[in-house]
Amino acid sequence: MNTAATETATANYVHFHECENIDFYRPGGFHPVHIGDYFNNNRYEVVHKLGYGTWSTVWLVKDKSSGRYASLKIIAATSPNAATEAAISRRLQLSTDKYIGRCNVVDVLDVFSHTGPNGVHQCIVTEVLGPPLGYRIDLVYDDEEYPLHIAKRIILQVARRLAYLHRQRIVHGDLHPRNILLFHPTLLSWSSSEDVNKYLGLPRISEFDSDSQHAPKYIIRSALPVTFQQECFPPVDARSNIEVKICDFGESFEWIPETPSFRIMNTCLKYAAPEVIFKDTVGPALDVWSFACVMYDILSGDKCLFSSWNGTKEEILRGMVLLLGKPPDAWWNKWTTRGNYFDDDGNWIGDDSALSRILRPLGALYGRSYPHEEKLVQEFLNKLVRYDPRERPTAQEVLSMLPEEWMSGDLYPTVYGDELSSCRKLVSDI
Repeated sequence: MNTAATETATANYVHFHECENIDFYRPGGFHPVHIGDYFNNNRYEVVHKLGYGTWSTVWLVKDKSSGRYASLKIIAATSPNAATEAAISRRLQLSTDKYIGRCNVVDVLDVFSHTGPNGVHQCIVTEVLGPPLGYRIDLVYDDEEYPLHIAKRIILQVARRLAYLHRQRIVHGDLHPRNILLFHPTLLSWSSSEDVNKYLGLPRISEFDSDSQHAPKYIIRSALPVTFQQECFPPVDARSNIEVKICDFGESFEWIPETPSFRIMNTCLKYAAPEVIFKDTVGPALDVWSFACVMYDILSGDKCLFSSWNGTKEEILRGMVLLLGKPPDAWWNKWTTRGNYFDDDGNWIGDDSALSRILRPLGALYGRSYPHEEKLVQEFLNKLVRYDPRERPTAQEVLSMLPEEWMSGDLYPTVYGDELSSCRKLVSDI
């Protein structure tokens, strides 16, 4: 076993910070993993833990065949989307499309299944990526916001990525900042445990009492990649670019043009299109809506378009109606509690103090845009967040709609200072 930072903890399958749901180590759930374990005919050796999700755990492995480090995602045995995610990952792995957006696609290196004490698990090996957008951004930039030229670069890359996916007739289905990960060429040069420990630290192990074959002998907390994150983000006054890639195809699906798709989506609520919230037919337009929410999030400094950060379904729907007006009757009538906030015509009848709290995040965007870009960005977003999915632009059209300056290689701002400060003051006065 590799050297690791170990602590002793009392545990009964619950309440471990920075780790997956321990109760899900049972038949049909997570596969128990330890440092030094091997997968796929001893090809991949586990050396660290990268993260986890509702239905998976993610590990740093050493590929004995290539000598490179890689990311191994092990999906829970009963995950409802495991087979689809594996199939889409395999399809992307085999794709020969040279479209420019492919460079912002996580490279899928291998897909296989693994049988363990809790069942058969789909496993997906990809290139190693860094932490997600927004992870401890305060440690990189003093004002806890992305410099505008970096925000534009991220938005451009995400738009290219969506266009590429939709060219492959793949809907991502769950686009949000935690599924947009940082990348840096440093990752390609990792060759030893010293490189791993430099950027991720030692594995943080917590022992707990369990004799069950279905659970691991100890729990490993997710890595804290602060050092690596700081390397991924260029200094605020630098001309170097940032690179991001979209990952996680757990909610993705293949779509056939002109064919309605009925499926229950588990899209992150704050970025979910109304057809997802109201369980209507879905298609690639849902990604366009999510892209608009992500774009707002990035430009506004981590604000949500339709609600507060921990917005509930009620908050998000209220924000949609206040910003966009009354939705189509089929959706409007499904919202059984709408009468607490709006009359039959969509006019606000709720508490005025609540209204001011809702409207504040809706006006947060222009703390990041220059004054001459306010109208441009507002008009751009308005075209993306249309209730009717048929009225939203395609991902390719979104890419073509971005300002020409954003499409160029040099996104470095020529003006900071007074222009940006006056713009932020505008928001603080809302």
